[in-house]
Amino acid sequence: MTMLPIRDRGLDGCQVEVQTLIGRTLPRVVDTFLDYMLNHLRSQ
Repeated sequence: MTMLPIRDRGLDGCQVEVQTLIGRTLPRVVDTFLDYMLNHLRSQ
């Protein structure tokens, strides 16, 4: 997997949101992926 910066200046302030159904527990692999993404985005 590779992440590339978005070059559109209008999307500089873009936010990422993850939603789940009420009472739904995400699989551990999804939690791991979200942690990875958050850490990467915060380090930019």
